[in-house]
Amino acid sequence: MRITNTMRAHANLLSIERRGERYGEAQRQLTTGKRVEAASDDPAASARVLKLRSSLARNLQFQRNLDTARMRLGHAELSLQRVTDQLDEARAFAVQASTGTWDGQDRTVLAQEIDQILEGLAGEANRRFLGNSLYAGSQVDQQPFTVLRDAQGRISQVGAPLDSQDGRVVVKLSETEELQVSVLGRDVFMGGQEGGEADVFATLVELRDALLANDPEATGESLGRIDATISAVNGTRAALGTRMQRIDVVESQLFSRQELLTDNISEEEDADLAEAMMRVNLEQVGYQAALKAISDSMSTSLLNFLA
Repeated sequence: MRITNTMRAHANLLSIERRGERYGEAQRQLTTGKRVEAASDDPAASARVLKLRSSLARNLQFQRNLDTARMRLGHAELSLQRVTDQLDEARAFAVQASTGTWDGQDRTVLAQEIDQILEGLAGEANRRFLGNSLYAGSQVDQQPFTVLRDAQGRISQVGAPLDSQDGRVVVKLSETEELQVSVLGRDVFMGGQEGGEADVFATLVELRDALLANDPEATGESLGRIDATISAVNGTRAALGTRMQRIDVVESQLFSRQELLTDNISEEEDADLAEAMMRVNLEQVGYQAALKAISDSMSTSLLNFLA
């Protein structure tokens, strides 16, 4: 088979193009620091990177869920702290008024203080977080407690509608774990059941009425029920504390996983800069050598020997 100059020139050009592509690829890896930027660079590595990035995106979503859970539980904790403080204040008033040294006028003044505490607790019971009821369970668009008043405008009863105290609000902390972030108002303010011994509102209404009636014996009897309400609220706070601790543990795990996934992605797609530098130098030398060899061969013709 006869090899013509045209065929030889075409083969030489193809060789230069391949050398140029390899040189350009080496330069790209060095300048970008990336070994894999497109699926065509390394299909297998690209597939692994896609899976790793998907896992990383889920991990970041779980971290955002943690932030939401921490904010909601933190808001509930602050609310429960205010509830505890007001119940402690009511207990202190009951202790004072249960002694025989106080007269009816003094107890009437304390009854007015209890009315203010009732108003504050009713406000806490219907508190909202980011537009949603904090103590309504999954019925976040409902007001969990209804307030009834007497002819003088004082709170006479606070009740919880049955349909607003059901369901849980949970967030996903990981692929396999969920955390309840809702707090049922009945558990906090009624000890789990309306009208029970730990019913905050019923207890304080009875205390106020006993004060207005100037009845130190009935006032003293309210102390046990106030203690029961404080115990119920503190039990809920303890449960919240356990959930907050779980958030801290999971957050540490998620951060560790994020670092691992980021390292794995880097291993798959990042270039070794020292190796990339060496490759650029080698490809540059090869490319320049190919250009020179072809230049020398193309300058040789029959006319050079006719003299």
